[in-house]
Amino acid sequence: MEGNVFEQAPRSERIDWRQAMQAPEDVEAMLKLASLGWGAKRIANELGCSRNTVRRYLRQGGWQPYESPPRTGRLTEHAEWLAGQFRQHRGNCDVVRQELLRVHGVAVSLRTVERAVAHLRREVLAQSVATVRYETPPGRQLQIDFAAPCACRWPTNR
Repeated sequence: MEGNVFEQAPRSERIDWRQAMQAPEDVEAMLKLASLGWGAKRIANELGCSRNTVRRYLRQGGWQPYESPPRTGRLTEHAEWLAGQFRQHRGNCDVVRQELLRVHGVAVSLRTVERAVAHLRREVLAQSVATVRYETPPGRQLQIDFAAPCACRWPTNR
């Protein structure tokens, strides 16, 4: 025998069936079969998932989306300070990281600082794009040569 389909699939396409979340339709089927008196083991064999997965969804009473626990980052309390430093150092996150260690004694990686100020970087980019440049055609602008004394040349063709 050549092995099951899971082992034949390339590593990038493999899905660990123990970690895969069941679709809402599958969970509805689990609840329906349980209401008909089927046991968790029989439902698991029928749907091709583990018994513990069936038991978990039956305990929950249905499908629920995954919720990651809310957590605060190490730099949350320094958000205002980070924003000021980010603007002062013109977006140089490595300098901000060094200042964070020097002033507050918080040692974090450069990537942590970059993630903490990502929204500021987007704001700065949006502001730079929103800047309106005013250009004049050649001959309609003031030209000054600072090397020669009093060498101001005004546009001649008005």
